[in-house]
Amino acid sequence: MQIVGKKHRSGAKIAALLAAVLAIATEGPAQGADAPGYKIDINSVCDDSTINKEKLAGTLVNQSGTGSLALRIDAIMKREKKPTTISFPSGSFVVDASTPVWQIMFGVEGLCEESSLAGPLHCSKEERNGISYMVGWVNQILLADHAKGIRRTTNVTKAAQYFAGGDQDNRLVCDRTPPPSTASASPWQFDWKNFRIRGSPDQIAYPHPPSDKAADIYGTSALYDSSDGASVSFKYAGTQKSQTDALIGAIGYDFNFRKGDISNTSIPFLDLAPYTAVDRELTTKPTGKPPTSTTAFSAELVHAGVLGSALVLQPSDLPMEVFGDRLIGHVFVLRPDYLFNLQDDSRLASLNLHYIPYFQRVFNSYAHLAPDLNGLVIVDARAHFGWYTEKGAPAVPTINDNFVRLGGRVGGALEFAGIPGYPIDAYLTYTNFAPLAGYNNSLGEAQGSLTFNFGENKLFGLTVSYRNGRREDNAQRDEAWTVGLTTKY
Repeated sequence: MQIVGKKHRSGAKIAALLAAVLAIATEGPAQGADAPGYKIDINSVCDDSTINKEKLAGTLVNQSGTGSLALRIDAIMKREKKPTTISFPSGSFVVDASTPVWQIMFGVEGLCEESSLAGPLHCSKEERNGISYMVGWVNQILLADHAKGIRRTTNVTKAAQYFAGGDQDNRLVCDRTPPPSTASASPWQFDWKNFRIRGSPDQIAYPHPPSDKAADIYGTSALYDSSDGASVSFKYAGTQKSQTDALIGAIGYDFNFRKGDISNTSIPFLDLAPYTAVDRELTTKPTGKPPTSTTAFSAELVHAGVLGSALVLQPSDLPMEVFGDRLIGHVFVLRPDYLFNLQDDSRLASLNLHYIPYFQRVFNSYAHLAPDLNGLVIVDARAHFGWYTEKGAPAVPTINDNFVRLGGRVGGALEFAGIPGYPIDAYLTYTNFAPLAGYNNSLGEAQGSLTFNFGENKLFGLTVSYRNGRREDNAQRDEAWTVGLTTKY
């Protein structure tokens, strides 16, 4: 078998597929054709009365969790200067740089297992399953006379045959339902899923991973899993008659810009999240004669701010034989913040910049280390600019000076899934800054955490954590061991 892809505008094929993937990913509940594990909105994949193959492919790629695979295939094809033959046991598939990616994904049998591309692609188990599931879904549609909104006019029974030609070749007809009225539609529709609950304001930048990890197209679960949860703890010591309690956490709401026409952008995540955060740690105990209750705060901070973040993706141009054609992404974060320190009565306005490189299975992305064990290297760059509107009365006067700090964070994280339903996350990081202006006495801080999660969604967990150094937000000295329940969303 030889199939040569149709000519498309340079770069348009992957942009269109990615646009279709993201458009479906941000829509509400689907209506129309469905099969086990898939929901297809007929209105989103039809042009007039005909199924648009590119839109259908984008929908299936999104729901099968193979979007990252599509980008890797596109990167490989871009390197080919002349038509290339992809071989597999039952035949061959001839492609060039203009062949639509979806024709390769649906047209090459055994793409991840037996084809000549299988080695360079480094398909994960989830991607192999995703390819099998979405090809099987199309095969089911082709075998039915009328499958919930899709009617066939062809005798072909294989996805590879159907996707080999244009929309009018082996045409599938759609029974379109009238689209819902958009007169009152708003891109700012409230959704509980847009809330984010984390342990600190900077971690609001990490988006929710899909509930099904196989659908984690952009690898966001690694950044999310290595973030802290909000915590509440209480302790009473009867012998000393002392009470210790702590409330640490940040909550934000993401007004995302991913709805609407994204066909001309390479930015799949563009988020704006107002947030508030609190770090309140105190101990109350009797002192003096006669005893009177006194409260000592180790921290009493309140944050208010807005976080904006964007993830820009690009296929890797590094040698395939070295890095296996892994996807590269860049996360850019801008976070203006206002900090109320209720302990020394200072007020701090700051502008915080954050850059996170994303390199599949290398930086900030899980690599499979052993059965049920994933790991990642954590690395990012940070810049903080601070202006004290009120200097207050700190214990060290110079600590509340205006500042400019450049630095970053390095470390590692592990995820163990060997206990069904109870995954375990651990990380160890070190953050440090070079002070270009302001307080300059050892600004580094080490942090570590081990969390036993109660459920696959990691909403609640039992966490042991340790931190030692200077706080990133206001450079106050900080050292603490904590054990308690945490929640993260």
